[in-house]
Amino acid sequence: MVVSGAAPDSIFRVYGSKAFSQGFRELKAGGVRSMWQGNAVNVLKGTPQSTLQCLIYAQMKVYTLGWQQESVSVRQRFGLGCVSGAVAHAVFYPLEVLKVRLNLWAGTYSGVVQCARSIYRNESAASFYRGFGPSILCMIPYAGVQCAVHQSIMSWAKTHPDYSSDSQLFFFSLVAFSAGQMSSYPLAVIRTQQQAQAFSSTSPTTVLQGFTGIYERHGIRGYYNGMGASFVRAIPCALLNYTLMKKLDTMLS
Repeated sequence: MVVSGAAPDSIFRVYGSKAFSQGFRELKAGGVRSMWQGNAVNVLKGTPQSTLQCLIYAQMKVYTLGWQQESVSVRQRFGLGCVSGAVAHAVFYPLEVLKVRLNLWAGTYSGVVQCARSIYRNESAASFYRGFGPSILCMIPYAGVQCAVHQSIMSWAKTHPDYSSDSQLFFFSLVAFSAGQMSSYPLAVIRTQQQAQAFSSTSPTTVLQGFTGIYERHGIRGYYNGMGASFVRAIPCALLNYTLMKKLDTMLS
């Protein structure tokens, strides 16, 4: 989230098989800098959101399970992950919309402020939460699966010193991130496509309409547009997640 631009990811999700030709058009329109269009928003959103999610998870674990809770079940980890992920995502969601708009319309906006003003003036304040339905439905299983897998593996690693090196723990974090991605990716595609659309009564606004529209245009493969780019992006995201969780565990232990 911190070091990588998300433009290729968004373009693949929205344009599917036409992503490469669309990407070249965007590159021609906005220049090389367009490949990092919206990355400032990505940085502003990614790190604080991940930090907030980790803090909520840690505090909820303490308040609901107590300081003496040594064994947390997979179900409890999943539930804590769902709630903490949903709350953090809702707080920072408008930045997600700005990021997608900047990614897909390279050269149209001079910066984040102009993009936000344009959305507010030409559409409505509700547009900052466009696609929130499928987005929150996507985040809940994603955060739940990621936290359940990550915390379960880390708990197991503590009892197996041979698997507790930083490189091995980072790999486990990458596995957890990938599991979360795979569990919710079709909803992520619907979310991105709704965020990219202008706010109008004729564009699809429900999850069912989004599913139907993607299938009609791209078939089953359309639900997984951009997954390859997402897995490439998983490496810095997993590193960030591992670092944050390790620091918070140290602080709160």
